[in-house]
Amino acid sequence: MNSNNLKQAVLAGLLAGALFLVLEMILVPLVFGGNAWGPSRMIAGIVMGEQVVTGTGFNVGVVLIALLLHFALSVFYAIIIAYLSSPFGKGTTAFFGGIVGFVIYLINFYLLSEMFFPWFAEARNWLSALVHVLFGGVAGYTYKALRERYEEHCVTC
Repeated sequence: MNSNNLKQAVLAGLLAGALFLVLEMILVPLVFGGNAWGPSRMIAGIVMGEQVVTGTGFNVGVVLIALLLHFALSVFYAIIIAYLSSPFGKGTTAFFGGIVGFVIYLINFYLLSEMFFPWFAEARNWLSALVHVLFGGVAGYTYKALRERYEEHCVTC
């Protein structure tokens, strides 16, 4: 993967990661009556420990750690999606990205939650799965759209 592809994958990961967080923070309270800061606390708990997960309010340190970890993982996953989907078009890459997103959900909420992060088990639901699928699809589609735009406007490619 060259540096231009990497830049586009990073941007795609940041955009898809932002969408993921916004959807989680809005939909968790709307659909399940949960706390809008719950997803951030669950993510931060990976680094800060399970005691962070039980809090309910806003905490700048928790949110900062959650954002750093979440966006680092989002970029990492988008790079994987970009690398594996290089021969495909936007639609196929979006579909493939959605599958990768679902696999990430399964790994995080079933495998890793059993081994290291038991608090993720309580968030096993259709909404978490859907938001992960959307993350992967948006990451894949955005990466391909950015690649196409770059290739159309690049003079020295």
